[in-house]
Amino acid sequence: MYKKNKMLSAVAAVAVLSSGAMSFDMVVKSNDANSATSATIITNVAKPQNATYTDANIVTATKPMKLSSNDRGDTLIYPAFKAKDGWETKITVRNTKDVSVVAKAVLYDAVDSHELKDFNLYLSSHDVASFKIKEKDGQVIITTRDGSIMAGLDDTLNTSKAEPVAYDRTGKFISSDVQANLDDSDTNGVDGDFIISSIPIDNFNSNSNNSGYVIVYVMAQTEEDKNGHDYYHTTSEKNHSVLYKAYYKALGLCRGSNWTKIFSVYGTARNGTATELNITAPNVSASCDNGDGNTTHFTSPESDILFGEVSMSRGGSDPRSLLLKAKAIENYTVEKYYDPDEKKHLDEDNSQMMLWAPGEYASIQDRRITKDTDGDGYADYNTTGIAKDAEDMVVKHGYFSFNKHNTNNDRSVLIVTQPMKRALAMADKGDIYWDKIDKELDKHNWGEFSLGMTFYDEDENVDIKGIKLVTITSPANAKEGKLYQPEMAPLPYDVLAKNANQEDFKFNRVNGYADIIINPNKGGLPAIITEMVSEDINKEAQINWIYSATNK
Repeated sequence: MYKKNKMLSAVAAVAVLSSGAMSFDMVVKSNDANSATSATIITNVAKPQNATYTDANIVTATKPMKLSSNDRGDTLIYPAFKAKDGWETKITVRNTKDVSVVAKAVLYDAVDSHELKDFNLYLSSHDVASFKIKEKDGQVIITTRDGSIMAGLDDTLNTSKAEPVAYDRTGKFISSDVQANLDDSDTNGVDGDFIISSIPIDNFNSNSNNSGYVIVYVMAQTEEDKNGHDYYHTTSEKNHSVLYKAYYKALGLCRGSNWTKIFSVYGTARNGTATELNITAPNVSASCDNGDGNTTHFTSPESDILFGEVSMSRGGSDPRSLLLKAKAIENYTVEKYYDPDEKKHLDEDNSQMMLWAPGEYASIQDRRITKDTDGDGYADYNTTGIAKDAEDMVVKHGYFSFNKHNTNNDRSVLIVTQPMKRALAMADKGDIYWDKIDKELDKHNWGEFSLGMTFYDEDENVDIKGIKLVTITSPANAKEGKLYQPEMAPLPYDVLAKNANQEDFKFNRVNGYADIIINPNKGGLPAIITEMVSEDINKEAQINWIYSATNK
């Protein structure tokens, strides 16, 4: 018998939404009446709030998440971003289909995955959206010149009104007239890009170095009309504005009106305090918007609808540029079954859309929100399902290449990104993969992993002690363990090889590779593992960023 956790969301954390400091936590509590558990919502400043999700209109994912084999999916994970020391990151999202997409982009902190910022993308058929993350004037800004991202609202909008008919809002999107003459003298722009949002440096963990990772979730896609065309591909009105209105209409039809009392269209708090407000969960039926003939023509997304890339670059006297494909999940949402005989999708009532409101914390485990199991009338998490979702990400073995350290330009870094870590730890499943988990939520320490490494150079020399083959285990002590705790953990060569026996390996005097047993004491780790290798070419650092060779 498995336990289920009380549903947690960002609903009650609106008091800190306006600062961008919001995160949510899952506090597992025993219930003496039965075997279920419950949880409360707190922010990352440890203020308990009183709100939750109701269990109306929920469609729960029942199959485990699967990573895509072709880099396309309905959710994209960008393993890292950095906005410090002159580095900036560009995120690109591409729609491969003849239909439109509404998606949510979320930036997560490197240390504990608390949400830094989120915003929506409105992609027309075969559209491309991109945005940059960079540091400016003591804060991290998110910028774009893309027409798929909202630039603002009609000035006549009364944001103090909390009406169910929220779809009458009029959005402005990035266009030639919006971005005209945007430069550093304009508070809304920089370098010709529109500033979508900003994140105060204090909202990052102090040791995250303005870094983290990004996930783009497809909330819904549009249906095709009788001619096989996108319903919103019109010439009379710009497609992005139509999508924007339809999205707000769908929120009202599928999730009622309470979300308008909690979240504003900018994703900031409507007022300074949170009160007892309950809201329908975001994982709704794909047919929820069809009532009273008010269909918005949204449905669950296809499993291969998006692909994308992340690039990190630095200009100035030492220019560098890195590019990596996003890691795709092919079944984050529950897709409609396609009947080849009927030549159409069936069973829409049991398929899923993830309709998060603007500013609502989106978490990778939200597909596992389930109906009430302990009789209190509120939604729960299926924590066994969350654990199942991590299994396809588990890697047990890998390799790490390195170059001889001749100059400061010769460097190698292994990056271990763990997007399921926070969810599993809060669901009381963290000890499956991590050691030394701190249950005190205000510390946000979800434990550490380990690596067992054997180093080889290009001449087939192996790190040995006498005649016995020695595998280095990292971390070797508590001080080193702190480097193995972040959810996006960059591990440079000198950390990985610190306990090597031979000085040639310890001090990086040779070219070679490390054979890595990932999390040997736990039998693997749910992670996306990449590596950056820098080599000095004519006194300039040439860097490659690749996925590490790993296997299950």
